[in-house]
Amino acid sequence: MNVPDPYRYFENAHDPRLATYFKQQNEYTRALLDALPGRAALGARIAALGQCHRVDGRRRTQRRYLLLTRNGRRVRTRHRCTRARIAGGPEKLLLDPDRFAHSPKQHYSIDYFSISNDGRYVGVGVSEGGSEVTTLRIIDARSGRLLPDAIEHAIYQRRPGATMGARSTTFVTPKQPPNAPESAKDTKGVTRLHVLGRDPRRDPAVFGYGLSPRIPIAPEDAAFVEVLPHQRWAIAAVYHGVPKRDRGVRCTACDRGRCARHPGARSQATPTT
Repeated sequence: MNVPDPYRYFENAHDPRLATYFKQQNEYTRALLDALPGRAALGARIAALGQCHRVDGRRRTQRRYLLLTRNGRRVRTRHRCTRARIAGGPEKLLLDPDRFAHSPKQHYSIDYFSISNDGRYVGVGVSEGGSEVTTLRIIDARSGRLLPDAIEHAIYQRRPGATMGARSTTFVTPKQPPNAPESAKDTKGVTRLHVLGRDPRRDPAVFGYGLSPRIPIAPEDAAFVEVLPHQRWAIAAVYHGVPKRDRGVRCTACDRGRCARHPGARSQATPTT
């Protein structure tokens, strides 16, 4: 049985037919929207109200707030990670992602940020605008110093640094070859245990795709590990790429950096909500 798929070329971002398709769709949509009475005036008013300093994310740790702010007064909205005292006072800039730009035409964005339990370290996922290829950078929040650690293809990080002393868990996916289809992007990921100052290429995989036959994980699944403060337990969760029930795994051997492979780890999969 043959099933026609006339949109297969959508998987190749470099296919000229894809650019033509979006151009035609944009022209059609613009023709409909621009013809609506009063739309131009409404758009101008919304743009004027949007020219403000916005806080898109906030985390509290001890005596400080960590803020993800966006300044709409710029030509391009721009995320920055700042620190502010709960008692008040000026904000201190921790990271402007455009510091990684090599030219004025480049623009970098913050995809996420997380904070260690003691507030010492801040992990910030940064990617070139629109690419969604995230590199994790770590900041010493006390001094504001950007540490040399750079973890590529880091989809998400669970609390950097002081969660486990100077260690943290990060979900990363392998780098794909240039000719890989778009459907292979962000697949076959694993959670790795990173130690501050260590080459990320040496980080051991502790949970994720292809590590344990007892815990089936599909290529499109995401596997995260949360280390509980002051506890010997770790919580692992699998988020499926297709609608299924999430499953949690408890493990006692995460601190060994090899929980999915360690023969003494008594892991048990249980449904979670």
